[in-house]
Order: sequence, then C-alpha cells, then structure tokens
Amino acid sequence: MKIGEIIKDKQPDVYRKLNKHEKKERKQEHLSFYDIQELMQGGIHVYKRHRGAFRQIK
Repeated sequence: MKIGEIIKDKQPDVYRKLNKHEKKERKQEHLSFYDIQELMQGGIHVYKRHRGAFRQIK
C-alpha cells in the first residue's frame, strides 16, 4: 500500500490539500525561441592571456 492511499483513506481533507499544492507547482514557464537562444549563449567563456597564463574573464 502506498502512503498516498493511506492518507486518502484516513485523512481525505489533507490529501486534497496536498494534491492542490502539487498541481500548482507543475505549471511550466513558456519561453520563446529568442529567450532560449539567449540563455544558451550566456554560458560562453572568454579567456585572456595575463603574464603568459590564460585567465577566464566572464
């Protein structure tokens, strides 16, 4: 027997509250193509030479 089934049998009001809370968290954020492209380009690292060694700038 799963925990959800036990709570549903013994405390139905608590079970309903938990399910409502879970459904609210499932909403996904809609990102446009431009937003996704901008996020993917944000991880580019830039290196510069300083005293003969490469240093990461960004």
